[in-house]
This record gives sequence, structure tokens and C-alpha cells, in this order.
Amino acid sequence: MKIDPKLSIGSLHPKGAGSTRPGGAPAAPAAGAVREGDVARGEQTAVSALARRIAEARLAAERIPDVRADRVERARARLAAGDYDRREVADVVAARLLPRVRESSG
Repeated sequence: MKIDPKLSIGSLHPKGAGSTRPGGAPAAPAAGAVREGDVARGEQTAVSALARRIAEARLAAERIPDVRADRVERARARLAAGDYDRREVADVVAARLLPRVRESSG
């Protein structure tokens, strides 16, 4: 399937619906416009369904907080209890951070 960059949203409507010249006369179709009958009904539905799913996914993602308060609170409690004041913990943290530091500086 080839997408024509000159295709406008209004040209997807049958017979240039919603597009008129001054005085109410219908406008001529744009170059490369999709005419009525050029696109199968199933294709239009599939695009519409996909767009709807993408919008729903975007809204769901926006509802997820950037910071998980429960995990932050647990980490604070462990810090206060001294759980991270051990050599083994420092070694694990360093091993996990070092590759990221190397990636960002290279």
C-alpha cells in the first residue's frame, strides 16, 4: 500500500463531503484524493479500530504514575533501617550502575 503525502483528511470523505467552495458549491477533489468506492469498507474500519486502540493505550499509560510511591516508601524504610549499609549492597549497586555510566559517557 502506498500512502500519498498530498492526501488530505477531507478527501477521504465520499464526494469531498465537508469541503465546499464559496457559495456552497462542492470543491474539486484534491490531487490523489480517495474517491468513493476506492477504499474497501473493511480497511476503513480496521484503521479506525487501530486508532481507537492506540488512543485507549495512550490514556491507560498516562494514568500510570511516573513514581511508584509504595516502592519509594519501602526503599526509604530500608535505608532508615540500615539495610543498604553493607559492602555486598554497594557492590551490587556499582555493578548495575557502571554499565549505564559507560554507555552514557561513550
